[in-house]
Parts: sequence; structure tokens; C-alpha cells
Amino acid sequence: MKRKVPSCKAGAFGSDVYIDFDPPKDGNCQFNCVARELLRIGLGLWTASHVRSEVVQFLEINCDRADTEGTESDFRQFMPNCNWRSYLEKMRKCGEFGDHVTLQACARRFGVQIIVLSTSGTNYTQLIPCKPVVADETSVSSPVMIVGHYPDESVEGGHFVVLSPIPPKHLRI
Repeated sequence: MKRKVPSCKAGAFGSDVYIDFDPPKDGNCQFNCVARELLRIGLGLWTASHVRSEVVQFLEINCDRADTEGTESDFRQFMPNCNWRSYLEKMRKCGEFGDHVTLQACARRFGVQIIVLSTSGTNYTQLIPCKPVVADETSVSSPVMIVGHYPDESVEGGHFVVLSPIPPKHLRI
């Protein structure tokens, strides 16, 4: 069921988007959102658990290649004072909340850009890029996912939802 962003969040997400998919608040919301968007953009039918598994495997193999903003960097740098193996074991568990590292890995693993709009304010809104796909020396733009994130006292780490743009009035049927 599609619903417009509640008025208390409309200023943060903007008046030109609505919540297209609101997954259960079970710790798998980030992975459910990515799975839903992978289907929408034509990258296959995924489950949250399959997305989680792929992302953890990607992080294991590519832990030293985060490649953020065009510079090679280490995914582990985003988890200071954290034992990397323990982190990966934690992320393997169904119900463990995804974070900024898993979102970056999703973008890289699936070749998508992820726009995160946050109710915490524009300072928390971000674009998570992936390396552009190059075919015949012509850069092809990557598919874009738009997710919303808002702090929720009932769940650790907040909650992710899929957002979709509201078409301008002159384009509505």
C-alpha cells in the first residue's frame, strides 16, 4: 500500500516523495529495501537474506577496496575500533541491522547508486555511488535506488523504507 510520507517527516524527506515500501521493523529492513529495488530496476528477484549473504561475501572479498568517491580505501576504515571478522559474523545474522558499510557494499556489489534521504536532516542525506559501468568506452549511468532512513526508538539503528518520487501534477493521470 502506498502512502504519502507522514507530515512529521514530510519536511525531512520532502514533499515530492512518498513511502513506496515500508518493510517490517525486524532488522532486515535495509536488505528488504535493496531486494525490492533490485526487482524494480530489473536486476532479478532477491530476498533480504540473499542480499545480506551477497553483501557479507562481497565485504569479505573486498574489505580493502571500498573505493569511495573515486579513491581506493578500506571498508574497514569505516568501522574503527571494530574487529572485522566479528563485524562480518554479526552482519551474517538475520535480523542484524544494516549500516553505512553494508549500504556502500550494496552499491558496489549490485552496481547501483543509492540515495539516502534522512529525517535527521539534510546533513544526513547522502548519495552512495558505485563505479560507473563502462561499455565500449562510453560511461553508462547506474540505476538509482532512493531509500529513506529515520531514527525509530523501537528499533536499533533506525528504519529504512523505499521512497518514490511523486510525479508532477501535469504528468499525473
